[in-house]
Amino acid sequence: MKKLFISLLLLLPMTTFAVEQPVQEKVLNYFKSDQEPAVKDALWTDSSTFKVGMLDDGTDRTGFASYICEVLRDNFNINGGVSVVVIDIEKLVETHKWIELGKTNCPVKEIAKKTDLGVTYNVLRDRVNADFKVADLPYYKMPKKLKINKDNIGTIKFNKSFATSITFAKDNKIQSIIAALDVSNDNVKTLKRYFAAALILSGVAGDEANKTIGNQLVTLAGPLFEKFAQDPTQSYSDNIFANGIEYGVLIAPKMPIMLFANPVK
Repeated sequence: MKKLFISLLLLLPMTTFAVEQPVQEKVLNYFKSDQEPAVKDALWTDSSTFKVGMLDDGTDRTGFASYICEVLRDNFNINGGVSVVVIDIEKLVETHKWIELGKTNCPVKEIAKKTDLGVTYNVLRDRVNADFKVADLPYYKMPKKLKINKDNIGTIKFNKSFATSITFAKDNKIQSIIAALDVSNDNVKTLKRYFAAALILSGVAGDEANKTIGNQLVTLAGPLFEKFAQDPTQSYSDNIFANGIEYGVLIAPKMPIMLFANPVK
């Protein structure tokens, strides 16, 4: 059923999308995954319209359309400028008619820009070390105290192939995190380092959200590694947004793999 929207899209006039193509693809992948099981299909139909197919349970789906606006803003940094339309997926399959169950125009919201990640080192350390234990990575451990240089940066060298740099704001909250890991001939070692780096960054999100952020960072890795394997002369990057924070991955020639977290600019 989730291929139906793609075939019907070919019947629509071609337009220039306001939302950039890579972001569109991320949105589609999210709503077509198990993240939103109530959504049966999704697509962009024009420069500012995002349609999702759902089953008609007799209720007005405008509230769900508003929820999608929140997801677009929080997870994909799309703040307004998009109309969300919920379509009766069964009617679409049966009649090829777009019967609306709910619709809303996503408003532009004033969002106070963050200047830090909203977490102190002690809180992050405790979260991450607990996650290391659960993930069976006991040989990685963030130290009890972190030495900070004159530039307000502290560095943790887990081993010669994996390190993390943390920049602090004036109020001792963490301003940004960069994790760097070398690629090993042993793929298992590389994957464990990447997973450990993802746990460090996802620790910023808190106990409830860290699994989502961690899973998304791990999901980003596969396509980037595949592209880099096909052409190691190019650089490849991808990112996600959540609660005013950008999480990203960069793979580049002759450089360690970089994972980072910083406030959205």
